Parts: sequence; structure tokens; C-alpha cells
Amino acid sequence: MDQLVSSDLLNLENFIQNLKSKNIEVILVLDNPFGEELDARSLLNVERGWNIKLFLNKTALNELTTKTALARREPTNSRLLHLAKDYDLEVIDPYNYLCDSLLCSKFDNDTGHFNYKDYDHLSHSTIIKNTQYNITNIFKNL
Repeated sequence: MDQLVSSDLLNLENFIQNLKSKNIEVILVLDNPFGEELDARSLLNVERGWNIKLFLNKTALNELTTKTALARREPTNSRLLHLAKDYDLEVIDPYNYLCDSLLCSKFDNDTGHFNYKDYDHLSHSTIIKNTQYNITNIFKNL
């Protein structure tokens, strides 16, 4: 998400106020980590010779640190969290599922799948694994 300018933020706030005034629950889903470092292709090691061999490395030359990833989403993230606090919104933060205290991983060792299909878009398996709990909670009261 690009940085929110004042008019966009005001429009979003008015939209949230309108929904809340109609007793519609609003859930804010924040942006997931993004960056070229998360592209699955960065884990491939290609050896060219008589035959081409592909190897999957456990780490890439450039890993995305959680600190860098969190800095990339500012100041938009802080503004959205402020809105969430002001209007008592539930917040889902993908960083809680995709990053640990040091790195945002591009590979899920539990499932054996890549977390991303490119530098910014989550893979299908990551979406299914990490959203199942949230979706169940979101719709439990309907």
C-alpha cells in the first residue's frame, strides 16, 4: 500500500465511521511483508555446464530482516493502527505469521512450500495455512 495522504486517510476514516454507525464489524488487515528479497527465485542456485542443475538453497544472499520489512510499511502502518485504536477495530497483522524476531521467511519448512509466489504476493499454501484461523474467528459470530 502506498503511503496514505491526508485526504485518503480522511476518506478511510469516514468510511469506517459509516460502517460502524450501521453496526457493521470492521476488521483491518495490514499489508504483508514485501520486497525482492522474498521472491522464491532468490533461493535457486543454477549450475550451468553440460547439464543445467537447479538446487534449492536454505537461505538467499539477501534475506529480508524483520526490522527492514517493518520500516518499509511506515508511516502508513502507524496511521492505520491509530485508526484501529480510535475505532476499536480488530487488526490482523500478517507479520505475526510471516516474520520472526529477525527475518521474514520466504520458505515454510513445516509445509515445504514457498511463502510467496513473487516479491509481494503470498502463495496459495501460505494464504490457506495462515488465514484459516483468522477466517474462522471472523465469521464465527455470523
